[in-house]
Amino acid sequence: MSTGFDLSHFTETSGFLDKPGNSKECAVIYDTKIQCASASARDSVLDKLAAVAKHAEEAEDGTYTFLVLKSLDNDDNIRIFERYATWEALNFHQSGIELVNLLVGSKEEIKSLEGRPYVPNLKGWLHR
Repeated sequence: MSTGFDLSHFTETSGFLDKPGNSKECAVIYDTKIQCASASARDSVLDKLAAVAKHAEEAEDGTYTFLVLKSLDNDDNIRIFERYATWEALNFHQSGIELVNLLVGSKEEIKSLEGRPYVPNLKGWLHR
């Protein structure tokens, strides 16, 4: 995940790290940062993200990782670490009704949302 100069602390709340189970290389990593309006809003968004993670694990073959984490440093931040087999798999996930419903149904709970993809460059990962 991308980080600033200050160290941030997170703990896993839902999702999965390596669905194929073999550390298979992916085509794209996606890092999402969410800031919620309050601690109770974060709890609600985390519950909704757990349902999205369950769907991704059960129904999206190209989603290798969808790990939801909450900040230990404050009461309103969430991070999602995602890995996809292809760009098409990422687009399929992002346009899925589960994620769209979460975003539409959480307008008052989510203060800001920022996502960033990374691609392999044979020396690590490069922000694209």
